[in-house]
Amino acid sequence: MRFKVVGGIETTPEGFGKIAELYRDVILYRVKGGKEDAIIDLSGLSWIDANMCAPLGGSIIRLIKETESIKLAQPFRSSVKDILMRNGFIPHLLKIQKVVDVHKTTVEFKMFSADTNGERTFAGHAYNIFDDRDTFRTTQNLKRALIRNTLEIFNNSVTHSQSSLGIFACGQFYPRKHRMKLTISDVGSGILPVVSRYLKRFDMSAVDAISWAVQKGNTTKTSMPGGLGLGLLFEFVTANGGAMQIVSNNGLWQLDKGIISHTEISGPLPGTSVSLSINTAVDTIYGLAEEPPFDLSDIF
Repeated sequence: MRFKVVGGIETTPEGFGKIAELYRDVILYRVKGGKEDAIIDLSGLSWIDANMCAPLGGSIIRLIKETESIKLAQPFRSSVKDILMRNGFIPHLLKIQKVVDVHKTTVEFKMFSADTNGERTFAGHAYNIFDDRDTFRTTQNLKRALIRNTLEIFNNSVTHSQSSLGIFACGQFYPRKHRMKLTISDVGSGILPVVSRYLKRFDMSAVDAISWAVQKGNTTKTSMPGGLGLGLLFEFVTANGGAMQIVSNNGLWQLDKGIISHTEISGPLPGTSVSLSINTAVDTIYGLAEEPPFDLSDIF
């Protein structure tokens, strides 16, 4: 049975919705007694924001775990296949040799264990993304703040996702557009069940749960700082003219150019995905009054 992905997958409600619909359709096929191999057919994929490989890959790997008989039909369009080979997405899923990214614009598709070992490995990965790229033009203090807060996103996934399948990250630099996109995804329980259970509000929507979780001081963790640890990222994204999205279950929360909005996507996405879109050309001096001194060696 083929499950076709047609058109583009961008970092939009529609893009996340396509991944959610793919996951839902394969699960429903199995629930209804489908016995044939489920073939995830990417031959009709005309474009994908490379960072969206994190939720797409995580969803496919969860389907493999839950339904076992999953096959992958590769993209037909050469430009799409090229980026998915260079960022390691296809090699990871098909267990074939990686292709060297001669353009050095990809942030490799990687899977990390949802434990302390994964946290340490991701710390090194975050350092490489933000500190070793000449294309990422900003101050050392800001790079350190981004490393710290990106780690908090990852650590939050470790704490709350309840996922045994790990956490996924992928991204892309767009030098001509002076843009970098990064997405961190888990395929766990999502924000809604965690927050609704903590608040004993079982009529909450996914959007309501995300909105609660991002508020400073709100946390389901005991004896730890509140919120998702995104305060400095809010500051940076707003001053940078960038964007951030949090997608969990069927809710999408977005901060774009300082404006907060939210909506629902067309199906429940497994787990939680946090996406950043950063303007690498901005050379503004960012004031981060609340940022304490930070030694990069602290994260290793």
